[in-house]
Amino acid sequence: MNLDTDGDVEMAMPQPVFEVVQAPRLSAWDQPSLILWVRQRRQYEAKIRNRCAVTNEQYEHVVTSIRNSIEPRILDHLARFILKKRPTEVTDEDLGLAITRRCSTLQNNHIPDMDKLFQDKLKMDLKIEDTEARILNYFVLFDQIVEDHGLGGILGSGREDEPNYDERMKLRCKYLLKNIAPEMLRLEMERLVITKPVLKKDDIALCEALVERAREQQHYHMLTQELKHGEKTRAQSKGSPVNTKRPANPKSTAQQTASPIGKHPEGAKPSKFPKNNADPRAHRHVMAVCCAAVRIG
Repeated sequence: MNLDTDGDVEMAMPQPVFEVVQAPRLSAWDQPSLILWVRQRRQYEAKIRNRCAVTNEQYEHVVTSIRNSIEPRILDHLARFILKKRPTEVTDEDLGLAITRRCSTLQNNHIPDMDKLFQDKLKMDLKIEDTEARILNYFVLFDQIVEDHGLGGILGSGREDEPNYDERMKLRCKYLLKNIAPEMLRLEMERLVITKPVLKKDDIALCEALVERAREQQHYHMLTQELKHGEKTRAQSKGSPVNTKRPANPKSTAQQTASPIGKHPEGAKPSKFPKNNADPRAHRHVMAVCCAAVRIG
C-alpha cells in the first residue's frame, strides 16, 4: 500500500465518478403521465444497471423502488381503490402490473380512427439517407404512437405466448405496410407480401425485407442523381449553344424601332388638301397650280 505526500492511500485504479441519478416521481394517474413516467423509469433503471456493472454493487440495493417513487396520496389511492390492499401490503410487482395495464388499455374505452391516426402521425423521414436508420426510426415512431394512445393491447408487440399475439401482429404489419414512403417502395412491398405472406404477420421479417428493398431503391436513386449531375456538368463544360435564329419579321421590328419624321400614323390616309387650319396662301397656290394644269391639258 503506497501513500502520497499527504499520507493518503494511492489508488491503483481511478475511482469512477457517477452523476447523481434520481428516480422519476409519479404524481398523477392519468394515462399521458403514466406513459411518460414509464419511459423515464426505463431510462433510470438502465443507468442504474450500467453503474452496478462497473461498481459491482447490488442492483436491488441501489435502485429506488416503484413504491418509493409514487406520491403518497397516489399510492394510497391505488392501494385502496384499485389494488384493494393496505398501503403497507402493496409491492412493486403489484404497482408495475397496475401501471402496465393502465398504459396498455384505451383511454375511456374509446377506439380512435386508427387509419387517420397513423396517416397523420406515422411518417417515414426520407431525409435520412441511411436506409437502415430510416426504417428503425419508422418502427420506433410507430411504437411511440401506440404507447401515446394506449393501443398496446391492440398493436403492441408483447410476448408470443399471449393469447392475442397473432391478431396484434397482423394489425401491426397492416399499418406499417400502409404508411411506407416513398410510393414506389410501398408499392413494391405490397407486391412482395403477395409472394411472402409471412410479412403480413411477422413485424421482424417485415422490417428485414423493408430494409433490403429500401437499400436497393436508395442505391439506384443515388446512381440516377449522379448520372444527372454528370450530364449537367458536361453540358456546362462544353458551353451553351449560341442562339442564331433571326427575328420572325425583321421588317416589322425595324418599323417598330424606327420613327421617321413625317410618317403618318398606321391606318391613317394622307389628306389631299390641307386641313382647315392650314395657311390660306398655300391653299390658293395649290388651286392655281391645278387650274394651270387643266388649261395646258
